[in-house]
Amino acid sequence: MSACIITSNPNSDVETIASFPQAVPIPEVEAAPLQDTTPPLVEIEGQRILGLEPRTTEDIFGTASFVRWDGSAIIRQYKNDLCILDIVFYEEISGDPFRATYFESRSLSGESLELKECLKGFFADGEIPSLLLKEG
Repeated sequence: MSACIITSNPNSDVETIASFPQAVPIPEVEAAPLQDTTPPLVEIEGQRILGLEPRTTEDIFGTASFVRWDGSAIIRQYKNDLCILDIVFYEEISGDPFRATYFESRSLSGESLELKECLKGFFADGEIPSLLLKEG
């Protein structure tokens, strides 16, 4: 069905008929579901650093770029191209193994940086140790 409009011009004795083409229905097409091709995100559990012994952190992050004794604490600093990761170790009871009780990551310019971003510099190949991964 098409529509038409009759218009008249007050300066003319002629009426003009304008017609509009019939609307064409848009066919419904069933869309295929989108497939997510994004690789799954690895969730890192930073709290898993806590409780580790210095030897284990060396196995994970490599040789510390800086080590300092501060009273009864050991502070180890691990550095990569993105950040600095500080881990503080204490022995709970004298003679017990030292264990990580605190950690902090920051950019090379000293600004706060999320651990996940910092770890990218240590594990650029994507091989993050399962010890640091959040259990599913």
